[in-house]
Amino acid sequence: MYYGFCRGALHSSMPERSAGQSEMGAPVAQASVEQEIFTRKEASEYLRKKWKQRVSVQTLNGYATAGKGPPYRTTNTMSGAFYTKTDLDTWAAGRLIPGKVAAA
Repeated sequence: MYYGFCRGALHSSMPERSAGQSEMGAPVAQASVEQEIFTRKEASEYLRKKWKQRVSVQTLNGYATAGKGPPYRTTNTMSGAFYTKTDLDTWAAGRLIPGKVAAA
């Protein structure tokens, strides 16, 4: 299945089907295909604004190489890595130190 990048959301380019129906007409469980996604630059800005964590694009790149950053996805048709909002939030929350308040 091809997923295209469009204005911060992940969209499927597959044709519309009635709810609960696969390509062959068999019933399937419903799942949301649309997710909010970010490029590395957008992810860096999101982490800084929402979580007050300064993580540069270069740092995210290094974390991806070392396998210690937030989970990311790639596509065959577009270059670069993409992060979901859920994955960024989970990763950022895991980096917080209990009892510490980030400076504004």
